[in-house]
Amino acid sequence: MTPTSPPLRPAVEQALSGPHAGAVMVLMNMMFVRHPLGVYSGFGGDMVAAIVLGEVAHHNLSAMMSGARTPRELSEALHAAVGAPQPAMLPTNVFSMAQSTRIPRETVRRKVESLTRRGWLVKDRAGNLFVTDVAGDAFAAFHVERMVDLLETARAIDTLLDDRPETTVPSRARRPPEST
Repeated sequence: MTPTSPPLRPAVEQALSGPHAGAVMVLMNMMFVRHPLGVYSGFGGDMVAAIVLGEVAHHNLSAMMSGARTPRELSEALHAAVGAPQPAMLPTNVFSMAQSTRIPRETVRRKVESLTRRGWLVKDRAGNLFVTDVAGDAFAAFHVERMVDLLETARAIDTLLDDRPETTVPSRARRPPEST
């Protein structure tokens, strides 16, 4: 949101109580279901491993995230950190991850071992955990798909917020589910 753009909340509340409420909710929910299905697929069905990897990554990057006041500042901080040594990241460990996720410590330990074998996490001599570039590379296509889905869905919903000319229904929303 830019300083001159109107607040989103009133438009969203209106959309969710107006004539387009059903369509807005269906579009949102379809996207919200596709996301965890993509995560499930990307982690071979192991949603707990996905949570652990995500929490480690967010903790490692939290100093950069909290220091950025704008999305551009966050982007600049992340860009500056590319190739930086691990000390640029905040360390975490199995105990802290178990505490923050409320997942049993032994389960977190097993997931960390699995993620380390995949090369998505590294552990230093002190037991500190760090996300690797390998993890980012492994999910590059996933992030592209999720971003396209998010933006297509946002554009479709945005046209309903103030009755602007319509865009098409996001292509992923029209695609029939794959059979298993």
